[in-house]
Amino acid sequence: MQTPRYATIFDTVQAGYFPVRPWILSLIALAVVGVGMLLIRRGGDARNDPWSDRNLGIMLVTLGPMVLLIFAVVTYGATDELTGKLRRGEYTKVEGTIEDFVPGDPCCNRGRRPEQFRVGTHRYHYTPGSLDAGFTQTAGAGGPLRAGLRVRITDVGGHIARLEIAQ
Repeated sequence: MQTPRYATIFDTVQAGYFPVRPWILSLIALAVVGVGMLLIRRGGDARNDPWSDRNLGIMLVTLGPMVLLIFAVVTYGATDELTGKLRRGEYTKVEGTIEDFVPGDPCCNRGRRPEQFRVGTHRYHYTPGSLDAGFTQTAGAGGPLRAGLRVRITDVGGHIARLEIAQ
């Protein structure tokens, strides 16, 4: 029997840090700051009313970007940890056929049913748009996985750091 050739579909090291589309985060931050600036401009009696438009505006202009920064640091940390372990060789190679496959929902569906499957004794599950580092593209969102497919997975603590599919 001939050894199958594999094509790399996903590699955390090559993908880099983009847990969600960066432009979405930028638009959210810009919108929060914009609303805050409008509220500051409307003014109000900031001394006598702690919930005046001015005070709410200052809070949005200050806290909006801070929350975004915290989100970025947390998600970057997860990606950095995964790529670090991959580079240090702290992973398990899992090779075989996908079994017990349950396709996941697309990113925007309510409830977002996770995609699940196993290869040998290793089980995997993920949802699209999750903050987890690693492969998270479900079949419902156009992902490549399906039952019976032969794959090679570089597993780092249950996360798919690299995904290869037999040709």
